[in-house]
Amino acid sequence: MCIKKCLISALLIVAGSVPALLHADDTEVYFGQSQPVNLLLVLDVSGSMAWTTDACRLNRWGQPYPSCYPGNGEKSRLDIMKEALELFLDDLPDNVKVGILTYSAGNNIDLLHEVKQLSDNNHKATLLTTIDGLEANGGTLTAGALYEAGSYFRGQYDNLPSPITPGCSNASNIVFLTDGQPNSMSYNGYSYRNSIINMTGSSCARSDDGKECSEKLAGFLSTVDQIEDLTPSKVKTHTIAFALEDNNARTFLENVADAGNGQSYTADSTDGLVDAFKSSIQTDIEQSMMVTPSVPLSQSNRLNSSNELYLAMFQPAQTQFWHGNLKKYYVKGSKIVDKNGFEAVDSNGQFFETASSAWSQYDGNKLAIGGAAQVMPMPRTVYSNILEKNLWTQKNHISTANNKITKSHLGLSNAASDAELTNHINWLYQGKVQIDTDDDGTLDTYINRFSDPLHSKPVVVNYANKSLLFMGDNEGYLHAINPDDNSGTEEWSFIPRQLLKNTAELVINKNLATVSSRVYGLDGDISVYHSDGNKNGKIDNGEQAYLYIGMRRGGRNYYAIDISDSERPQLMFTITGDRETSEEITGGLSWDKVHYYEGLAQTWSKPVVGHIKWKGGKKLVMIFGGGYDAQNQDKSKLEAGASDTIGNNIFIADAVSGQMLWNAKDDAVDYRGGDFDSLLTNSFASNLSGGDLSGSGTIEHLYATDTGGQLFRFDIIQKDINDNTQIFGAKIADIQGTGVEGNRRFYNRPDISFVRLAGNTMALIAIGSGYRAHPLEEAITDRFYVFYDKNILSKGIPETVITESGLFDVTDKISVVDPDTGLSEERYAGIFDILKDETKNNGWYLRLAGGEKVLADASTINYRVFFTTYSPQNEPNTCKASVGLNKLYSLSILDGKPVFFQDETDPLPPGETAEYVRSRELGYVGIAPELTVLFPSDGQGQAGEAISLVGLETICSGSECDFLNQLNTVKWRELTKKELEQLKND
Repeated sequence: MCIKKCLISALLIVAGSVPALLHADDTEVYFGQSQPVNLLLVLDVSGSMAWTTDACRLNRWGQPYPSCYPGNGEKSRLDIMKEALELFLDDLPDNVKVGILTYSAGNNIDLLHEVKQLSDNNHKATLLTTIDGLEANGGTLTAGALYEAGSYFRGQYDNLPSPITPGCSNASNIVFLTDGQPNSMSYNGYSYRNSIINMTGSSCARSDDGKECSEKLAGFLSTVDQIEDLTPSKVKTHTIAFALEDNNARTFLENVADAGNGQSYTADSTDGLVDAFKSSIQTDIEQSMMVTPSVPLSQSNRLNSSNELYLAMFQPAQTQFWHGNLKKYYVKGSKIVDKNGFEAVDSNGQFFETASSAWSQYDGNKLAIGGAAQVMPMPRTVYSNILEKNLWTQKNHISTANNKITKSHLGLSNAASDAELTNHINWLYQGKVQIDTDDDGTLDTYINRFSDPLHSKPVVVNYANKSLLFMGDNEGYLHAINPDDNSGTEEWSFIPRQLLKNTAELVINKNLATVSSRVYGLDGDISVYHSDGNKNGKIDNGEQAYLYIGMRRGGRNYYAIDISDSERPQLMFTITGDRETSEEITGGLSWDKVHYYEGLAQTWSKPVVGHIKWKGGKKLVMIFGGGYDAQNQDKSKLEAGASDTIGNNIFIADAVSGQMLWNAKDDAVDYRGGDFDSLLTNSFASNLSGGDLSGSGTIEHLYATDTGGQLFRFDIIQKDINDNTQIFGAKIADIQGTGVEGNRRFYNRPDISFVRLAGNTMALIAIGSGYRAHPLEEAITDRFYVFYDKNILSKGIPETVITESGLFDVTDKISVVDPDTGLSEERYAGIFDILKDETKNNGWYLRLAGGEKVLADASTINYRVFFTTYSPQNEPNTCKASVGLNKLYSLSILDGKPVFFQDETDPLPPGETAEYVRSRELGYVGIAPELTVLFPSDGQGQAGEAISLVGLETICSGSECDFLNQLNTVKWRELTKKELEQLKND
């Protein structure tokens, strides 16, 4: 029996059923902030609470035998309840509001303490003192206790005010604990039946000790607003069967909880409690937390000659496990269509219920149904790097037949049973999960378990006779899925040995309100290198293909896998920033190539994989930022100028062996002659941008941004074939202000385009600032920037670091005097206005509205830069998820002029008077991704009409996409004289 432990768990479930304020993470937009939940503990202190937890027999007169009472060293049910409540209250946040009502037929029904925040005037200590003094006596007056609890929430108990205030519909909870079934509905000759009928307006039985009255009352409290003119003001009822063996009594409590829109728990069945835990959380999500699934759009490398579209999806939840899936659709003309050729999404980017993805039938808007999750083979083929680098060998299979898998591998203690080990192994390669298929609040169907790809995007790799799609998820799997129209099945998956230890915690699937942080896995973006000697885009004829993936919040490792043979993957090496992890990984295994990179933080940066000139030849390398210093950067009120201790570096590794070749802190040469290490103060979490301007086929220039709002450039220089390679670096810009409001951060990849203007080549670096770890933060004033790097071809750098004072503020129109007429006009600044300003000619910036931030990469196409922004738009009802407001901006990359045409039927935004505007609102829920441009096949192997999307929301298609006319895939063009004249005139 697990009485005390299970009782604590049950109470935590109820307390945690309101939206949780998670630790720093961009997932906080899917949850409401911590709303002080109203929790009224209705505690049974009847005579049986003085018994032990064992079953008790009564004599012929209905009295308990002496053996029912605890002997020396034993504890009564009341003793255990007191201990459990003490532990429970100690674990609750101070803003939770708790009260206590006790009941028994002999000692009245007493509201001992009103529902108040635990932090109010030592309320927690007062509750604990009261609990310690409780005594057991009398019968079980269930209906009366529930009536008095309901009266209190309605503001009708002894002239006390109701604890219900405007807020969440699920924020008021009655937790009804009893160890027996009802045996009375009267107290001192007073029957509660008439009072319940008057309150609910519904009749109930006289002769069942209040069972029917209790059920109807619970239903009334949960379905009708209890406070006049306050919507919502409903009250849930949860029940706990404590040391209760009677099946009829358990059934009664289940009925009360069901009517009360709550959950029923038992404190004598671990499995039953775990099921109740999952059910209660799922119910709350569906009733008060449901948001539209985020659909990060990913296009494969074949989209220029194919109409296939792969969608990675996830559904936020309040538990460790979030549903994920991968689905395939098609682009036909300007529409996204399903496998039957019918339109799959509406104008707002939402799936039609009748849509059928490629591997499914009528999965529509049901994220967990259909897709790769539905056709996943069971059991799966799951590999790990347990005993050798050849992942496909039997020694590395996750299977109960593999006796090399130990308890320590899976995070189990040595005391765990062999049965537990077997169950956990089974969970890893053939585990399922229950879902509610008919939206009735009941988990009724088991489906294959597929976790969320929160940030990892699918990548398609083509072989001679098939293709594989690779994608990570937050249970730690790297999926290898056959994306053909008639397949969608997972051929194999890989979970690193270092993530197997999360299994024990993932199996439990705790409520996020009860843990310090969510467990993450392989959530990073994937990079793939393919040697492709014959240039046919397929891995054949002995060609090599290597895959690289980071962990993002899952850890501080990069994994490199040889996928040249689609059926026989090999682990090439691991790079880690955790010395303890490094020692754990190696463990004396000579085959396991593990490289410790000092200072490597969480691996957010997608590796840039390519060749560089290196010591007289070419070297295949992976280049990546030092990662994200979560311990420091997650602090929401961090002031500008604070430094990070890890992640503040850039690394170049041999892409085949994993050996470190170069790092910026030790090896970069400062263009300005200073100590380059001293410039690297903050973590490089974003992806890097690499470029080849000379056509050498090697990476020659790198741009990198950090969480301190700094922009760096690195030039890889080798003068001739006999020279050692030198990499020069310079800090190009620093845009941080002062205080918290000026702590602007860069989390996005810098977008680089080039223009030759008046005989001079410039790099235009476009990037927006925004606090990715806290998207609901509104104290920081963010911007969108375009920096002019004016001398990149000559390896020149600005004389001094560019700051915001050296940039032109293009937010508002400027007043210009016409030299011919002497008249002034209001217009937006042009590029020549910027260039001729001697103090502000290093680029431009756009001020964003309060709380608005850029959380996705920018894209520049034909002189137009596109980027999305997110604004939290927090509402007074903090229980709701912050759906927020997303916008898509389109500006001239040269000078920030608006280029969106304002339709005459649309109202103009405040302050806009021109027919062109800078932004348009999006219907996307959550944080909108970057703009995606597709060129689906016309059926003849040629690119058809273009379509641009944000998520699944169509921005333009075909002729509407005027900015895609004569699109240049290389973002480089010299302005003509006519264009120069036009710019001057503008």
